[in-house]
Amino acid sequence: MTDRRVVSGILFSPRGGSAHAARALNARLPGEGWDTSLVAGSRRDAGPAQDARAFYGELDDLSVVDFTTAARRGADAPLVRGPSRRTRPRLRVAR
Repeated sequence: MTDRRVVSGILFSPRGGSAHAARALNARLPGEGWDTSLVAGSRRDAGPAQDARAFYGELDDLSVVDFTTAARRGADAPLVRGPSRRTRPRLRVAR
């Protein structure tokens, strides 16, 4: 164990560029002397690209938050989707 530690979290699927970057970072940092952990949202019902266990499978310290049941319940269920500017109209985006 080292004194250098990174804990990352990623909410969303489909697995876009941020997910690929998180996977690459968490795979590379241990070789540079860092301990890493990744917490990732997942859906088992939407194919391997949505399943965090399949997508991030090579990472040693992966914690999965399963959104499958919540996604089936619809928008009223917790943990369906990540934060969105559309759900917070007062949020301004810097340009």
